[in-house]
Amino acid sequence: EVTEEQPEVVVFHSRRSVNRTLAAFPNLNYEQKQVITGDKAVSDKLKKEGIETD
Repeated sequence: EVTEEQPEVVVFHSRRSVNRTLAAFPNLNYEQKQVITGDKAVSDKLKKEGIETD
């Protein structure tokens, strides 16, 4: 289970992937992860959700 092992990196390839991942893993601590995005629109979506990207 992802929440048991806590991945070090999270990759978001689209804005829809942001919605799906946040819904599937609401307790994942994104502040302690390297967050990688596919484009600026994805980065903007994550910033609106309070998640900083690398």
